[in-house]
Formats: sequence, C-alpha cells, structure tokens
Amino acid sequence: MKKVLLKTFNYLFFLAIALALLYYAFKGIEVDKLKEAFIRADYFWVFLSILAAIISYISRALRWNLLIEPLGYKPKVIKTFYALMIGYFANIAFPRLGEIVRCGTLNKSEKVPVNRLFGTVLIERASDMIVLLGLLIFVFVIKMDFFGAFLKENIFIPFYHKFQTLFTFTWYSVLTYFLLILIILFLFGFRQKINKTRFIRIVKLNIYGVVSGIKTIINMKKRRYYVYYTIIIWVMYFFMTYFVFYSLEETSVLKPIDGLFITIVGGIGMSLPAPGGIGSYHYFTSLGLTIYGITKESGIGIAYATIVHESQLLLVIILGIFSLIALFFAKRRKVIK
Repeated sequence: MKKVLLKTFNYLFFLAIALALLYYAFKGIEVDKLKEAFIRADYFWVFLSILAAIISYISRALRWNLLIEPLGYKPKVIKTFYALMIGYFANIAFPRLGEIVRCGTLNKSEKVPVNRLFGTVLIERASDMIVLLGLLIFVFVIKMDFFGAFLKENIFIPFYHKFQTLFTFTWYSVLTYFLLILIILFLFGFRQKINKTRFIRIVKLNIYGVVSGIKTIINMKKRRYYVYYTIIIWVMYFFMTYFVFYSLEETSVLKPIDGLFITIVGGIGMSLPAPGGIGSYHYFTSLGLTIYGITKESGIGIAYATIVHESQLLLVIILGIFSLIALFFAKRRKVIK
C-alpha cells in the first residue's frame, strides 16, 4: 500500500511539473496566432521529420540488440523494435515506466531475463547522455561569441547583480543568509538519511550506469557498429528537429548549427521525468528559440514545439498500438501451433 501511494505521489508530482511547464509555455500567447501558424505550416517537412524518427527507432532497436547479444541471447530485431515502441508508448502515461515495460515485453516475447535487460538500458542511457553533453559543448564552442553574449546579458549580469545585493544588509539578504545556514545544517545533520533516499540512490545508479556503460562499450566486440547506430540515431534526431524548421517561415531561416542547438535543448526537455515530455519539451524548445529572436509573444516558438512534439507523439501512439497488436497475434499463432 505504501509503495502504491509513493508511486501515485511521484506520478502526480511529475504530472504537476509537466502541466506547470505547459502552462508557462503557452501563457500570454494568443490562440489566433497559434491557429494561423498551424494553418500556414508546410506539413511535408513534418512528414520528413516523422520518417527520420522511424529510422532512429529502427537504429535504436538494432543498437539495443548489440548490447543483448553478449548476454547470450539473440532476439529478433522486429521483436526488439516492438518492445521499444511499447516502452515509448508507456512513457506517455507514466514517465520512466517505459524502460521497465520494454524490458518486460522483450522478456515475454524472447525470454531474455529482465534484470539483465535493465543493465543494457542503463548503458544506452549512459551513451546518450555522453552524446548529448558532447554536442552541447560542441555547439557552445562553435558559436562561442553568440552564446557568450546571450549568457552574459541574460544570466551572468543578472546573477551578478543579485549576488551583489547579498552583501548589502537588507531584510532580503539577512533572510537569504539565514535560509542558507538552515539548509546547510539540515543537509549535514541528516546526511545519512539523505544518502538513503530514493533520489540520491537514483543519482548514484545513473553515475554507476554511465561508468559501467563506458567500460562495456570499450570492451564490446561490435563496438564499431554500436558507434555507427548511435551516430545514426542522433543524426536522425537532428533531422527530426531541423526539417520542421522549414514548415514555418520564421524558423526556415535558421541554420543547421541552430537546429543542432534546438535538438539538444529539446533532448534536455525530453529527458526530464514528465509524461511523454509533455510541457517540458514545449517549454525548453520555445525558450531556446527566443535566443534567435523568435519571441514568445509571436507564438511561433510554441507553435514549432507543438508541431514537432505532437507529430512525434502521434507516431509513438500509432507504432505503440501496432506493436501491441503485432505481439498479441504473434503469441496467439504460437499457441495455435
């Protein structure tokens, strides 16, 4: 009962965050502007984005198989693909549940132990985190002047001014100091209990997953193919984002390097534990586009984010339902035989 309540609380908590981000993403935007953007959008480019997504899913299934083979199992790629899509489908309702669901699905269809599949999922996650971080550093270095000026004006200078106020003895600064001291004392006093909390355990597990994932990839026999599939996955992620730029006149002028940046920003939004990336993707992507002068008030940023997210969401729903039906009939044929 306690576990059920905890899971329910976690779900409602992350759902509340998703809805809050969705609210802030759409706040202050006129509905007519959104309708206009959706009507004049060129959906041919959205179709190409969907094709890129399908290629990325197939590549991800092939990459997952490379991690499963060393365990002594060789599942059919189509079954791996079905399990993957069912997992993504489950993520729409319950964040992070998809990883458990896809492992459970492949276990039922191909008899691969679930606990061993979890290890492969951690390696996959570690690989994608490394790529995401690497791309972020790459884009920042390539456009150092552009992002440097943006960070200076919007983050460093405002932060510096706020930091300065801490050294002027006002009721605000005294209260801030008091709260900081309380937080430090609390963390120090309850450090052992904090280390045992679910959040800290998840952080430690992710760090362990990254380290063990790097070791596994280095020692992998088919490492070259694993790298190839990873490259294809992220190239397709880029095209999923970049193609939709051409669907709207305002975003069509953006360059490939800008598309890479928005891919990274969207990836960060999707990595947050919000159901299906709803809210988090919209908020971060539309916020990222403001760097290029596409203001929130214009409605273009949120229109772009909505077109990308909802087209991919619809694809996941279709492929997820299709995969469920396909596995059901495959199992039924086995029983009849």
